[in-house]
Amino acid sequence: MVSKFTFIVCFVLLGCGAFAQGSGVSITAAQRDTTTVKINPTFLLLGTLNDYIKHNYGARPNQFDRYYDYEKPLMAFVDSLAQKEFKLQFAVERSAFISEKLSRKMDSLYSGDAIDESLINQQQKKFSFILGVYLRNGEKINNDCYQIQLANSPKHDYVYRLLKQLACSKVFYKELPSNPRQHIFYFQPSDVLKKYLDTAQRLTQKLIEARINAMPERLRKPYREAREKEQLKIAEWMK
Repeated sequence: MVSKFTFIVCFVLLGCGAFAQGSGVSITAAQRDTTTVKINPTFLLLGTLNDYIKHNYGARPNQFDRYYDYEKPLMAFVDSLAQKEFKLQFAVERSAFISEKLSRKMDSLYSGDAIDESLINQQQKKFSFILGVYLRNGEKINNDCYQIQLANSPKHDYVYRLLKQLACSKVFYKELPSNPRQHIFYFQPSDVLKKYLDTAQRLTQKLIEARINAMPERLRKPYREAREKEQLKIAEWMK
């Protein structure tokens, strides 16, 4: 059985978080709140899975997951976590990680194409799963408002219910009937969930920047400006 591991994170007032696998990481600051965030690595990885259309849609044999080109920071994190916590090395085929051991482990957490919710039966597992979802699909709008956006994902209903269970004070959901269909959640996390999510800030910011930089150069500035305006509206709306 894989042992659970602990992150010791010093949260900086400006909201700069750290996220790393291993026994602990700290940030030095003049003022800080040191807290212990306990993660279950199996359910963290479960939360990061793409699940586009359905679990392992179009998968290769023993595929753990597949990634877009701009998700290389996420791939590096998942690969490092697999080596440290599960003592294995992924094979890489195009943009997919291949591992019989971890693909079977993830498959065992599903009932058909849906996540087996009965297995996420402890608070630490729930926090770890949501952290994984946020790592790949999330963004911090401001200190009180966070966002998760899923594309064509069958787990969107469970994510919504889990955010409610984890005592988020506000959870708003909207669906964009685009292609692919977008499921967007805006929420104010509980103090405990906020500490989990803030450990991921550096990685989520890297993913956001990588996604923007993958756009044609002429589109980047207009996208950033439109995104900033939209976030200001959301922040005002969530007050």
